[in-house]
Amino acid sequence: MAFLGMAPFGSLLTGYVAGTPGISFAIIMNGCVCLVSALAFFVLLPRLRELSRPI
Repeated sequence: MAFLGMAPFGSLLTGYVAGTPGISFAIIMNGCVCLVSALAFFVLLPRLRELSRPI
C-alpha cells in the first residue's frame, strides 16, 4: 500500500521538478531520495527487528 500509494505523488513531483529546474536535476534528486531512504531503513532495521520479533 505504501509503495503503490506513493508512486503517483512521486511521479507528479518528479514531473514538476523536471519541468522547472531540469531533467538531470530531477533524476539526481530521485537518486538522493532513494539513497537517504535506504540509509534510514538500514539504520532503523535493528529496532524494527526487535519490534517485530514478538509477532
